[in-house]
Amino acid sequence: MSTHDDDNIEFDFFDEPETVEATHRRRLPRLERPGGRGGGERPPRQPLRAPTGLVPLARLVGLIAIAIVVVVGLVFWVGSCQGKSKQAEYHSYAEKVATLAKGDKTLGNEFAKNFVSPGLKQADLETSLQRYAQQEQQAYAQAQQVRPPGPLRAIHQNLVDSIELRAKGLAGLADALANVDIKKSTTGVADALTKQGALLAASDVVWEQLYQIPATQQMKDRGVTGVAIPSSQFVPNTDIVSARSFSLLVQRLSGASVSGTPTGKHGNALVSVRVTPQGVDLSTSSAPTLNVSADMAFVVTVEDSGDFQETSVPVVLTIDAGGTPIKKRQTIPIAAAAAAALALLFALGCYLALRRVRQAQLVLLGGGKSDLVDFAVSLQGRVDDLHRSVDEVATGLGRIDRRVDDTVSKTAIVRYDAYENSGGHQSASVALLDSARTGVVLSAIQGRDYARIYVKEIDRGRASVALSPEELEAVERAMAS
Repeated sequence: MSTHDDDNIEFDFFDEPETVEATHRRRLPRLERPGGRGGGERPPRQPLRAPTGLVPLARLVGLIAIAIVVVVGLVFWVGSCQGKSKQAEYHSYAEKVATLAKGDKTLGNEFAKNFVSPGLKQADLETSLQRYAQQEQQAYAQAQQVRPPGPLRAIHQNLVDSIELRAKGLAGLADALANVDIKKSTTGVADALTKQGALLAASDVVWEQLYQIPATQQMKDRGVTGVAIPSSQFVPNTDIVSARSFSLLVQRLSGASVSGTPTGKHGNALVSVRVTPQGVDLSTSSAPTLNVSADMAFVVTVEDSGDFQETSVPVVLTIDAGGTPIKKRQTIPIAAAAAAALALLFALGCYLALRRVRQAQLVLLGGGKSDLVDFAVSLQGRVDDLHRSVDEVATGLGRIDRRVDDTVSKTAIVRYDAYENSGGHQSASVALLDSARTGVVLSAIQGRDYARIYVKEIDRGRASVALSPEELEAVERAMAS
């Protein structure tokens, strides 16, 4: 057994690089499936490339088109929903107003019938008027609770004012009757009743002129269709609240009677008979041709042509077509004198004229509530301030004009050759003048080996020393500029 020295043992290794664990795994070769097309190895697959050309652009355009279609559809859908919501809002508002108008119409007809009812007593009429006033006050409270659409809020206030006039008129009639015993004294009662009755007539005008017509126009301007603002007429016949009607009412309530045979003329004059909707007036001298329709109607206009108030005037329409006559009967509650109707129309015209004047004043005042006289005084003050400002501006402009006149505003330059054979027009004369032709003339004479400068004063177009021809030309050009 041989002994070896451990120190002399050497191991020979191949030089190999250090083993370093890679951060990524090494990909093994891919085994090809047997039986491939053509046999052997499959040719290497080409790397995938991003699509180029028109395909991505076409996809992008398609996506944008789809997005636009979706957005447009949403816009139209939202608009249609808003249109339906607006239509429903106005329709709901008109239904609430129609309820108020229907209640006032029913109350007005009852009021008119009560006035002409036979055997009327003061206590009964006073109680009825108080009840009417309470009902109208309730309608006034309901009108205040109605929430109109935004564009009709200001106009809706006129509806509230109209109902308030009716409530005040009815309450005023009841108070006028409660403050006096008509059987003992009738002095001033008819006048007091007439003043309160005018409020009832005015309420119908306010409803139509200041509420119904403006509200209808406002909806038309905003494209709201299919919704109608209802009308409301509390007084079916304006003769009921005329001065003569109240005078006769006071006589009836006081129990006054006339003994003996009454003198005077009774009668009602037939003014006209019009066929609607054709608008044809019937006449006893000719027989017009009428087209029969379902909405055919006859409007009969009469006036009280006598000396007494007529009540319950019957109107009978008879159509004889060769067979059984067709008859239609209606009754006019009160036929008062034509003068009362004309007076009421005149008062209505004055009211509308005053309203137009007031609207013109509001335009002038800019929607403020100041008095026209105060506005004129303030306007005169502003005009005076404007005059003072204009004077100050004119004074300042005068000072500026004087300063501008003293500045150099007229200039001219003339170039020339002072010496023969020098060439280049190296010499020059410059005129510097103000608006008064006062200033200086500068001349620079350029020689071959020297240059000289001359300054000459000009006072109102005249020189203190003689000027050369070139300097005179410069001065003339400056004055002409």
